Amino acid sequence: SGASSTGSAGRDMDIEWSFGAQSLTDLAEELQVYLDIANAKAELDMQIDPSNFSSAVAAAKEKLYYKGESWEDTPVQVEFVLKVGNWFDLTSQTSVLIEVDKSVEPMPLVSP
Repeated sequence: SGASSTGSAGRDMDIEWSFGAQSLTDLAEELQVYLDIANAKAELDMQIDPSNFSSAVAAAKEKLYYKGESWEDTPVQVEFVLKVGNWFDLTSQTSVLIEVDKSVEPMPLVSP
């Protein structure tokens, strides 16, 4: 969130959301729509509903399997980057890295 950003002197700030280099590409592709919306609305806060995030993770997992890559060995993480600029072209950037804890996935049920 960039909600505490100041220094715009009453003018609109330049807002740019992006993914950082540590992001799993397949997961970033699934979440791109949320960045697009936040950028289009110049929002300092971006929220992704947990069920939508979970769906994006599931889709990324499916993409990894389809490409023959290991879900278990692949760090599943996304880095959100927010760059804020004012009318003096002064900018500040912050990021947050979210890593999916795969150890809490439900175990498959096996029936005889």
